[in-house]
Amino acid sequence: MNDSISHEGLKRLVNLELSRLGLTDPVEARRVMQGRVGAYDTDGRAISAGINCYFSRHVTREH
Repeated sequence: MNDSISHEGLKRLVNLELSRLGLTDPVEARRVMQGRVGAYDTDGRAISAGINCYFSRHVTREH
């Protein structure tokens, strides 16, 4: 099976998972997301984009 992975969809999935987990450390978030969806993100861009999106929207508002 040779289906392509949507970069934007994977970014949204990372953002959703982080909001469910409530992580506050970007390094820990990357470790967890790499373990969960790293196989689908061959170059790491979607995970990075999802983490950046999450921390720019959620964590900075709380502080």
